[in-house]
Amino acid sequence: IAIDSFVFAEDAIAFVVHKDFPADSISLEVLSNILSGKTTNWKSITGSDLPVNIFGRQSNSGTHQFIGRKLGISFSRAAKEMNGNAQIIEAVKMDPSGIGYVGAGYVSGNPGVQVKVLSIYTKTGKKAISPLDETAIKNKLYFFQRPLFQFIPQGSIEKVRDFLAFQQSEKGLDLIRRAGYYPVINTP
Repeated sequence: IAIDSFVFAEDAIAFVVHKDFPADSISLEVLSNILSGKTTNWKSITGSDLPVNIFGRQSNSGTHQFIGRKLGISFSRAAKEMNGNAQIIEAVKMDPSGIGYVGAGYVSGNPGVQVKVLSIYTKTGKKAISPLDETAIKNKLYFFQRPLFQFIPQGSIEKVRDFLAFQQSEKGLDLIRRAGYYPVINTP
């Protein structure tokens, strides 16, 4: 069956650390070294002599695979595989040497998470971008963002036009935001 697809939202992945973590941003190179297991201690990064503890998703998770592909790495065997955002947040909250990744929407709309969201910079001297910066996401400036697609059978646009109009309404856009995503304003 032939299909039409279009992007209706952007998803962003947030890297989170303990609320008292001494840095606010991290480079892709350092992050890659941490997640791959090349860097196993925070001393060279923060000055604190603490082992790095990685909390992430299972290896069959789309988010796990997305991050690995974006960084061109295989995750460290020492990374702890968790079931979801809530479990990762709880682990990082309790561990001053932990780092994890979750959907940005999970931390942006949830002030009770009590973790620090790291901004990411691609090169030294470049501005670090936060996954919580809606303008940066809209302009596709954040390294760990990905489009979310909707698919419909070709020729069936009239059958879904009312739904698409609702989705682009203020109420529909608000639902997308409350689900933790950044809406893309367009119609197919």
